[in-house]
Amino acid sequence: MAPMLTALIVLGLLVNLAYQQPNTEPLYYARIDYILKAKDSGSFNLNEGAVAEITAPPEPAGYELMYLEAKFGDEGLPKNIVPVMYDHIREDKGKITSLISSSGEIKIACKSGNASFNAIVEAVYVKTLWMPIKGDELKINVEEPEEPFNFKDMIVRVTIENYAPYAISGVIAPSGIDLLSLSTQEQLPPEAIEIDPKHLYISGEALQSGVYHVKLLKGEKYILPSAFIAIHERFINETVGANRAKTFTIKSRKGWKYLGSIVILFSLGMPKNEKTAIKLEAQLVDYVYFKDELIHIEGASFLIPPLDMKFWLKAFIVFGDSFKVDNHMSSQLNVIYIPIMIKEAGEWTPEGVFINIKETDLKDVTMAYAVVQLPSYGTIEDVVTPSGESFGEYASALKPWYTQLRSMGVNDHEAFIQVKSRGAIEAGQYFFKVDWKPVTIVAVDSNRRPLKQALVEVKGPASFTVTTDNEGKAKVKLYIPGEYKVSIKFHGVEVGSSVIGTITDTELRVECEVYELKIVTQNALGQALGGTEVSLILGDKVLYTGETNDKGIVVFDQVPKGAYIVQAVYKRIEKVQDIEVTKNEVVQIKLDMLFEIPYLGFAVSTVEAASMVFAIGAILTLLLFKRTGRRKEETEEELEVEVEEYG
Repeated sequence: MAPMLTALIVLGLLVNLAYQQPNTEPLYYARIDYILKAKDSGSFNLNEGAVAEITAPPEPAGYELMYLEAKFGDEGLPKNIVPVMYDHIREDKGKITSLISSSGEIKIACKSGNASFNAIVEAVYVKTLWMPIKGDELKINVEEPEEPFNFKDMIVRVTIENYAPYAISGVIAPSGIDLLSLSTQEQLPPEAIEIDPKHLYISGEALQSGVYHVKLLKGEKYILPSAFIAIHERFINETVGANRAKTFTIKSRKGWKYLGSIVILFSLGMPKNEKTAIKLEAQLVDYVYFKDELIHIEGASFLIPPLDMKFWLKAFIVFGDSFKVDNHMSSQLNVIYIPIMIKEAGEWTPEGVFINIKETDLKDVTMAYAVVQLPSYGTIEDVVTPSGESFGEYASALKPWYTQLRSMGVNDHEAFIQVKSRGAIEAGQYFFKVDWKPVTIVAVDSNRRPLKQALVEVKGPASFTVTTDNEGKAKVKLYIPGEYKVSIKFHGVEVGSSVIGTITDTELRVECEVYELKIVTQNALGQALGGTEVSLILGDKVLYTGETNDKGIVVFDQVPKGAYIVQAVYKRIEKVQDIEVTKNEVVQIKLDMLFEIPYLGFAVSTVEAASMVFAIGAILTLLLFKRTGRRKEETEEELEVEVEEYG
């Protein structure tokens, strides 16, 4: 496969590696799968006891193996051949038509006699990108795969989660052609374009190099349940006259949501040299089947002359609450349509989802199905019926069921099982076993260091409260699909929050508003003041304490955003200062400490020093005054003596 557009690859990497920034609106993604298929055929001749092994070829560059499938045709695997190693099977009325392995290895063995059969082996590879949904379209780049692959071997698949408020409404090819127009679809094989509101498949003849513009609609009405019951209420027969048009409007069954209809248009009549002209209009149309043949009816003799009849049939799936059929033929057109309605159902648990089927819900219903569709981090492992039968190994199957046939299918992220087929019904509780990959929330500070012992609150369809470990990690099992809000608290302060739409990776990193705070203490002369006791106070709680080094520095590594009081104490001198932490900060605190009396360890402030100078000055003045007075008295005494002696 040629490298995808560099920007798209970079985008995919950024999506998986980026830190989740705080946001108030959920960000949804579309999953883009580039799928390649490598096909080969072979003949097998096995004797009793022999084992055949089928392995997948090496993965193309940039791709990983999705699964390996061995197909055995309509005749199925011979009865004396038993599967030994596989993950899923496809079965049609008791015949194994294919085996599937996600590991890339399939083994089969001959249990008795000899067996000769043919098989088509198909290895399927996938490259996945996640594209954020912004605006009303997705721009998907497609390049022709590298040899030995070509566009005939490729599928581009677009998936939007059921709970996302988006729906696919159009697809414009690089050539500018609208791929969803009926005229375009009918020129291509039905499998070239497959569409529903949440899924798009483009393959084979519909692929070309360039950018596809996938148009989107947004709104709450496009949210679909992830577990539901789907019903075919009834088969409705109508006709549209020659050169006439007719609009069909469907009303929802009470308590159910109308999703769409299967529409079958057919005609049987005398062969004519005319071009069939049928126009079908709806909100969204998927062309799924076409048959056109000449029926030749001939008797034993010309007693009944041969009769040629022209029969053609087209089938579509339409979405929306109405559709219009425009018949431009000169003959009547027959219309059969089957409305499809759904109703949310299911009780979600960490082990899977239970869907309870009641006979009263399915009154007057022709066919009904229990369906589960999961996000990418959930894998369906089994489907268990009320009677205890397990059907988890069936990728698809059609099994005899009373007087009817029962269909079912299990893929990694979706599964269905028929619960009613006309008169056959099995009511009760169905269990879809799910392996949920835990989502690891990694809380990091502004320097992307783990945030230990942070409280992580997750609220949504299910709610959780967990604490991060020494690596800043907290695991949760989001076992109910939907939108979740994550809130991270550290020391009682909310420091990180985000709303999760689509989970693209099972590790979600949240960068929190937790910062590094460096306190620098100085004395009154601006010199570093080592040995200062520093406390960081939040409200009435002392959050951190520490002592400055010989450079007067103490660092508090992880401080939640907010307003704090810093208390710095050097021996008997204290300074209190208010600060606001909104980023990595350096705060200088100057204490009123002038000098320290040697040996005594007595810190003296500038005020105290000034007082001491004043006191010492006063003492010296007093002493000088006293000394001066004494000298005067002594002088007077000496004079008196001298006078007496002189006299």
